[in-house]
Amino acid sequence: MHSDYFLRMIERFSQILASIIRARKEENYPNALQQIQTNCQIFLNEDISLFLKYQPKELVDHFKNGQLFDSEKAIICADLIYELALICQEQQSDDASLQLKEKALNLYCVAIPHEKTIQHVDYVKKASALIIEMQDKIHSMEFQANLLHFQGFMNKAKAKV
Repeated sequence: MHSDYFLRMIERFSQILASIIRARKEENYPNALQQIQTNCQIFLNEDISLFLKYQPKELVDHFKNGQLFDSEKAIICADLIYELALICQEQQSDDASLQLKEKALNLYCVAIPHEKTIQHVDYVKKASALIIEMQDKIHSMEFQANLLHFQGFMNKAKAKV
């Protein structure tokens, strides 16, 4: 039951994400930013600015409740932050883009191994591409640990195939 709800939520969010991507690619940045803000409030019950203030570790901690980790919300947050990173990149704000990509990648590295329903090709490809892009730019020890955990997960998944 939980996975059915999660799949429906991800399907709904995927349609919204497609609209954000379309606005970004059309260089309609105000519209894309407004959609990011609105959907952050709808899906995460928070203003996007809260997540932008967090360091990568604090961002992961936000989605923890004791030993439980809310992978669904974390992956949605990661997608919204990643779209913001791409907007910054397209507007030649490279430092902001890099910081946002690190936050998004950190969430992907924690959420993907944690939740079977998001362990599909699209998320794995997105995270893998970000790892390649950012491999020389990752600094924090916790982030490195999350990255190693994700790469271990990927190696196990490849061994099963």
